Amino acid sequence: MAEYKIIIKEILNGKSLARSLVNAFFAEIIKEKTWLSKDMRVLELGAESASHQKFFPKEWRLYSSNYKKISESDMIIDAENKFPLADNEFNGVVCLNTVYAIKNYNNCFSESLRVAENFILFHAPLIQAIIPHPLDFTRLTEDGIKSLIGELKAKSKVEEFEIMPVGGSFSSAVSLIDPYLKFRILRLPVYLTAIFLDRLDKIIKRKCPMMYLILIKKHE
Repeated sequence: MAEYKIIIKEILNGKSLARSLVNAFFAEIIKEKTWLSKDMRVLELGAESASHQKFFPKEWRLYSSNYKKISESDMIIDAENKFPLADNEFNGVVCLNTVYAIKNYNNCFSESLRVAENFILFHAPLIQAIIPHPLDFTRLTEDGIKSLIGELKAKSKVEEFEIMPVGGSFSSAVSLIDPYLKFRILRLPVYLTAIFLDRLDKIIKRKCPMMYLILIKKHE
């Protein structure tokens, strides 16, 4: 389980349960996968100023992109089409809180692997309310992700991959009523109780994650 101290800190900073969990799990991945904490050129898709960026390794040289020009972006990339980048131009590609808005997500994964020399790290939602920012197209199950990775293996040099479930039945349910939890002092006990009760999923062998983090490593 991701470190509770990060989750608590993010909640107290006003982050939603979903964002708090993503940030905590992302920080844990960076901590566990020491090979990620190297001097790398990393492209972030759908990048805007966001709380997860403080967990990026200090060694990364980060380049940001969006589907339109915004002040935070270094370049414009339409994830629905071929990226205007050379093969292996970056060491890695990160895409958090963006896949839901991509209709042709197969292309986004495929192109990300093409331009990444070492890895891609994606966040894929499963249970969340409609987010019209700018549009909302995609939810991915574990089987859907495995099928997608199978297709990617036929095109790219995939060495290994991990599909990490984030959240469970109770945190998923609470995330859907998040807008009604207006006061931070109320959110903290509700969020932590939901995270604790998620452990019941293992007891009854139920899979009901809120989302997945997907790490794909390429052959060097």
